[in-house]
Amino acid sequence: KDYKEKCDADFKEREAKFEADCKEREKKIEATCNAREEEIRVKMQGRIREWMFRLKNQRQSFKATEASLIKDLARSKGLLSARAIFEHLLTLTSQEMKPTGKYFARTTFSELSKLNPQKKGPWTTFFCNTLSSCFGLGSQPKQADISGKAHHMWCALSNEIHGFAWSSYEVEVSDAISDEFKCVIKAFSEKLNFAGIRTSNQSQPQP
Repeated sequence: KDYKEKCDADFKEREAKFEADCKEREKKIEATCNAREEEIRVKMQGRIREWMFRLKNQRQSFKATEASLIKDLARSKGLLSARAIFEHLLTLTSQEMKPTGKYFARTTFSELSKLNPQKKGPWTTFFCNTLSSCFGLGSQPKQADISGKAHHMWCALSNEIHGFAWSSYEVEVSDAISDEFKCVIKAFSEKLNFAGIRTSNQSQPQP
């Protein structure tokens, strides 16, 4: 009986020690795993930040390159003039109102005067809002008034002689045009990612 009790006590002691050892090992393994997991998490966060930084730089570089190419292309086509900038935005507006139709400036003014304000596309909205703001037509101008100002401006830019830039990233305009005209051309130029406008005292023929 004494021997049996001694064996039971010894077994329980060993069992308790084994359980304690197992728990200690589990704690060490868990601590090691947690530390390793934290190490991996920190490294991944660092890599993600590095990737995001590189991606941001690449995007900025791409945008800068794209803008430069657009400007160079515009310069090569003689687009950097007040008349050409206005005509380009008018063409975009016309194509938006009548995607399948052929562009005619006077037809575009007629369509613009009858356009439902609720059916304006993004280019048409920008075109109308810019003229309305620069000519002070109010918060809810009539389409006929906007069309009239656009037609007047188109006629002036078409009939008068303005300078044009070949070596600058700015749109050159004649100092003879009104402040309202300059306001419109400046807004259009910035929308197309040009540097802005600069006035010219000497006029040159259009290309």
